[in-house]
Amino acid sequence: MEILARATECAGTVPTVKAKSLLALSLVQMLFVIEKQLAVYRQRIEELFARHPDRDLFGSLPGAGPKIAPRSLSEIGDDRERFDGDAQNLQCYSGTAPVTKRSGKYRHVHQRWACDKHLRQAMSFC
Repeated sequence: MEILARATECAGTVPTVKAKSLLALSLVQMLFVIEKQLAVYRQRIEELFARHPDRDLFGSLPGAGPKIAPRSLSEIGDDRERFDGDAQNLQCYSGTAPVTKRSGKYRHVHQRWACDKHLRQAMSFC
């Protein structure tokens, strides 16, 4: 800390330091307000997820904790007919199904690019 206290070459002028200090303090205050609002959102998501009829299904997915389970539910939805009961359709939509390209002896496997990116991120935890 002594080194930082003596490092004044990069600090700028006194008015600049005071102005930047006020800016930093105001940004910290904004972050506190945002954090309070995020806590309200988190609490509301927990309440809604706890009342949803599919909470046990999504909560039982491997790796689906208190944040991933509600997110998976919101991304996939609760329409049972949406993917025709086929896990492969869900995998393709979420971009987690591998895509294999073959030509002669050449074989290349990559991930699907045209997909719902938010769902792919949620499904990658499950």
